Amino acid sequence: MGESPFISTIIDFFRQGLSPGDELSLVKLLWHFDFKQRTLPSADEINKAIELYQNVSVRREGGDVFFVGAVREGGGAGDITAAELKRANKQYKNEFRALLNK
Repeated sequence: MGESPFISTIIDFFRQGLSPGDELSLVKLLWHFDFKQRTLPSADEINKAIELYQNVSVRREGGDVFFVGAVREGGGAGDITAAELKRANKQYKNEFRALLNK
């Protein structure tokens, strides 16, 4: 496809984990991305991957963001905001810290 390795990593996460009706959280994406790339993605990189990968939609619940496996018929799936990514990043770091302290 010619996209950056970071965008490819996000698309691989969608392909591996999302069948129609399945859900994965933005926090799980951060875990996967950090494991693969040793850094965290930007909102722009996530949004570009959502734009390119047509089998994902975005759902929000209680301030959390979830990716849902679904074939989109026209229209966008919804963008991730910088504030949503910041909130998920904070949750990811708290989970990571808790894991290290076990």
